[in-house]
Amino acid sequence: MRLYKQITPFTCGPSCALMVLHHYFNTKFSKENELEIWKKMMAIPFKITLPLTLSNFLLEKNLKVNLISNKLKVEKKGCQICFKYENIQKEQQDNYFKIFNYYYNKIQLKKFRVKGEWIKKVPEIFNIKNGLILALIDTYLFDQFLNKKRKLHVPDWVLVTKEKRNLKVYSPWYKKIIKPPIPLLQKSILSTEKEFNIPSSILLVNKK
Repeated sequence: MRLYKQITPFTCGPSCALMVLHHYFNTKFSKENELEIWKKMMAIPFKITLPLTLSNFLLEKNLKVNLISNKLKVEKKGCQICFKYENIQKEQQDNYFKIFNYYYNKIQLKKFRVKGEWIKKVPEIFNIKNGLILALIDTYLFDQFLNKKRKLHVPDWVLVTKEKRNLKVYSPWYKKIIKPPIPLLQKSILSTEKEFNIPSSILLVNKK
């Protein structure tokens, strides 16, 4: 596995997908590929990548994806972070959510149910023995672990490899490979639902 460093603040998901494609298919690491992937997987009308758009992109690449989460849909509260970071005024928020709801909760959900597998339960990194994992985390605990000054609650996709007790987190955002304690990674995954109202999610990705 090789690390790819994202070029924008909002392409962590596409960068993780690019690492997966490089690993399985030797897809070239490049800014062009990162942005092309981002165009295909952002959760319209927002810039962010969410579990269903990331899953569906990988499924289209003929990979097997198991999505572990308690729920799949994202309600209006889950869009608050996009409203905030994309500076969407209150009078426009209903319109943005209507577009998002139709695109993400209807179109993307329907696509996923055709090819993907949903494992409806709390995502627990402890119970995954081996494999390639994509996890949506809250960066706050990682900022503390890495002694960063920022210490903000920000959603972030990371790629995780786990072999027995050896855990490696490939982070396009931090631009490094991190070896955190498993309990810290677990808390950061569960924190996404608490902090952002986005379903805590793990994607297990394998070649068919």
